[in-house]
Amino acid sequence: MNNITERLKHVMAQEGLNQRAFAEKLNVSPQTLHNWLKRNAISRESAQKLSTLFGYSLDWLLNGKGATKAASNNNSEVPPEDEWGRIGSWDRKTPLNNDEVEIPFYKDIELAAGGGCFENVDYNSFLLRFSKSTLRRVGADSSGHGVICFTTHGNSMEPFIPDGTCVAIDCNNKHVHDGDVYAININGLKRIKQLYMRPKGKIVVRSFNRLEYPDEEFDEQEVDIIGRLFWTSRLW
Repeated sequence: MNNITERLKHVMAQEGLNQRAFAEKLNVSPQTLHNWLKRNAISRESAQKLSTLFGYSLDWLLNGKGATKAASNNNSEVPPEDEWGRIGSWDRKTPLNNDEVEIPFYKDIELAAGGGCFENVDYNSFLLRFSKSTLRRVGADSSGHGVICFTTHGNSMEPFIPDGTCVAIDCNNKHVHDGDVYAININGLKRIKQLYMRPKGKIVVRSFNRLEYPDEEFDEQEVDIIGRLFWTSRLW
């Protein structure tokens, strides 16, 4: 399998999925999948979703290198306990490392992943720490400028973003890449949704939980894009 098209077809065959079912699994349109196959190309973000969902090696998907499936956790080598490192504790008084920045965590902003709501109350004394290397890897400003965190509420983005998930948004990245997740504001209603560009200046606003929350379509100028989601964290 020398190209991406062949590898995508291999995954579909192995998983017993036709193109429509495969597209639904990845939460992309059949046309988007058709374009991947026709152009022999897939974005790294989409390949990562595929890798996470089905367990295929990201390097194999993108470059055709290495094993087809990512190594199972059961086969991973765990070092002996006496070689484990220690977890250091810290609080807001702990000095930042050279490779760390503090990101504002707006605990009481409610960007609903369901019906959508917003409370104009910001307790911006809350901060989360990110490494500069992490921010650089996702294309965000390594100084943390334009990056915010907050908690989502609702079930429209489950199972990808369960109720109560903390998310990080790069407010400097407002370019719509089909299938990526963004914080948006539509007529004062702020939500977390997948976005897809459509002809004639239209944007499709999509939930992962499409049974309860069907697609919505808006004129491009109606959708104020706050920023692109690049990180989530959830306690179970």
